Amino acid sequence: MLFENFIIIIKFVPSIFSNKLARLFLVIIPIFLLFYVGNNLILKKPTAEAKEIAKYIREYPNSKNWKYSEEKSSCLFAFDGCGAAYAELNFESTDSYKEVYSFYSQDLAKDSWENTDAPNPDEGANRFTKSGLDCSIYLNNQLENSGGAPIQGNYKLYVGCGPIR
Repeated sequence: MLFENFIIIIKFVPSIFSNKLARLFLVIIPIFLLFYVGNNLILKKPTAEAKEIAKYIREYPNSKNWKYSEEKSSCLFAFDGCGAAYAELNFESTDSYKEVYSFYSQDLAKDSWENTDAPNPDEGANRFTKSGLDCSIYLNNQLENSGGAPIQGNYKLYVGCGPIR
């Protein structure tokens, strides 16, 4: 019985390849599988801890368009270890970076977060860490493009836990 079913399948396979729709389907399935595997298994998502910390961060008082998102980290070609994926908080404000930095520097300090970079409220990039926690919060201006100048009024908080690269 099993052998007979196998013979039926073997006879049916050539007819599948003669149908253009079936050939297209056979091309689409591997592409979909590669996308699924790449998106869910190879790309690392932010940890539950990073997501929880991001939810804890207070919305900037003078912000517009406060938005939570997640940045995945590619681990496929990371031979030196996979870096942290980030939970992100994006917002706009008419306030200067110095004002936004001052607010978060004080607000995060209430929960023992401290700026581990040389505090530079004019620079547009600062990292906050908490003792005993393998997580970091980054505050910076969003960049227009890679290597572009910061866009005044567009800010981003990244929260990452685990090895930072």
